[in-house]
Amino acid sequence: LILNNKTPTYNRSKNILDLTLCSNTLAKDFKHFMVLSNKISDHQPTIATFDNIKHKTIPIKYKKIDWN
Repeated sequence: LILNNKTPTYNRSKNILDLTLCSNTLAKDFKHFMVLSNKISDHQPTIATFDNIKHKTIPIKYKKIDWN
């Protein structure tokens, strides 16, 4: 799913060259997208905001390595 609106992201033209993508699963939590006015290069930075994202922690098991 493409989250961009119709605001251009490329300063040398009115084109949208930078895309913000997310999965269909994450799209239900999408809140807002905007192109920022900061001039960091010939592209404008973008930001996408999401709500209610739940982080799932997966325990990692490891064994001690004997490097000798």
